[in-house]
Amino acid sequence: MISHLDGAKIIKLSVKGDYGTIKIQDYKEAKIPVCFLAICKYDGDDKYHLFDCDNELNVVDDDLCDDLDEAVNLAQIWSDLPIKWEIDKSG
Repeated sequence: MISHLDGAKIIKLSVKGDYGTIKIQDYKEAKIPVCFLAICKYDGDDKYHLFDCDNELNVVDDDLCDDLDEAVNLAQIWSDLPIKWEIDKSG
């Protein structure tokens, strides 16, 4: 099972779902579907990153969060239903 994204350790990874789209800045009409949400942390960094990932778990966007709770709350904004986490190493 995957343990890192873009070199950051996965703390939480959602099950596959529909979490909206990310607009590509260079193209007016191009949008990438967000299929996974991942909360990750880089070694030596006290911040958390909320990664928006495509169907193949490629990171297409990210948000920097001060703590895990902020990242979880931000992730929940992307989902109409409570997020089910496939991986949860937060505890």
